[in-house]
Amino acid sequence: MSEEYESLPLEDFINALSSQLDRAQAALTLKAASTHLTFAVKELNLQLRTQVEAEGSVVKIRPAAPGEREASILNIAFTTVTRPMLEEHRLTMQPAEPEPEMEVEGEAPAEEEDPLKQHFSEEERRRLEWVGITNADQLRRLLPQRDPRTIERVANIPAFRLRQAMMQERRPVVRRIVRDDEPPAPRARNGDGEPRGEGPADRLRLRLEGRNLRREAVRGVRVDGESVPLVHAGDRALIVDAPQAAGNSEGRVDVDLADGGSLSFAYDPQILALGAGITVHPAYSGAKP
Repeated sequence: MSEEYESLPLEDFINALSSQLDRAQAALTLKAASTHLTFAVKELNLQLRTQVEAEGSVVKIRPAAPGEREASILNIAFTTVTRPMLEEHRLTMQPAEPEPEMEVEGEAPAEEEDPLKQHFSEEERRRLEWVGITNADQLRRLLPQRDPRTIERVANIPAFRLRQAMMQERRPVVRRIVRDDEPPAPRARNGDGEPRGEGPADRLRLRLEGRNLRREAVRGVRVDGESVPLVHAGDRALIVDAPQAAGNSEGRVDVDLADGGSLSFAYDPQILALGAGITVHPAYSGAKP
């Protein structure tokens, strides 16, 4: 009879149940905002007939089949947590400074896939939810403040994979290149009042959109092999004054990173001249030893 049911680690059962209760409470909160009438989950008491098994240090449970004798009775009670209890055990994390959104007029910002999906399976992401990690930003903030081995024990994900995912998510990424509407600075003038050097007619202001593009992570930007002025460096965008590439069928951008590596990609200057954005897939060259 026991072969019909799969046993489950006790902590997996409790964590999965608490995660579903969190989602149910969030749904009730949303309902209250629209209907001004809702309910709250105050307490939940369960009484389960189970068979308790042990595999090494892991205690597992499985449902008792109908009519199965010698089943254990497992009583589980969930109750509310008071604010003093929450404050006592809460992990303090400094929120990242918000950066103004930068959008192209008439275009919606591209929605980026959850980076956690690139590193962890659906089952692993569910276990990360049990420790309060639902996105890559929370992983970046939590990991330096907690021993990864603690998260490893709870989420059953090797600590080296957590560190590897965090390192990759800290690396600068460029997803899109667009022409910036604000023109470059005007040309300097000589003693006779005549413009000298290159000016707005010779330059094109470009915006490279992505993440982790702050100035401390980027050493410089080259367009068609020429180092260009870095006008702005933020978490989600770099703005540079680049030379006009009139007549060129292909342009090239290299973003030199602080770790010694670089991001390189090609683009079509004629598409940019029309005001359209281009999605890019840069090649990453690792840091030089």
